[in-house]
Amino acid sequence: MEGHVVDYRVVKHPKEFYSLEPGHDWMRPDQDTPIKGLTLAGDYTKTSNFATMESAVESGEIAAKIVEDEMTKSAL
Repeated sequence: MEGHVVDYRVVKHPKEFYSLEPGHDWMRPDQDTPIKGLTLAGDYTKTSNFATMESAVESGEIAAKIVEDEMTKSAL
């Protein structure tokens, strides 16, 4: 039958994903770190989205802004 789901898989990685339950967002680090020159980016970092591709893009944009701001400050 064309167009019908005949099989599926649920892949779970409980140790590789933070809990979506309330109170667990603290596990996601900010993009800015206290280590000079180290900026994080990825779906696991703190964004307004869950850990998704959209979150990874948002994180990259935040990280790029942080790097840009640091470069501007050092040029002054």
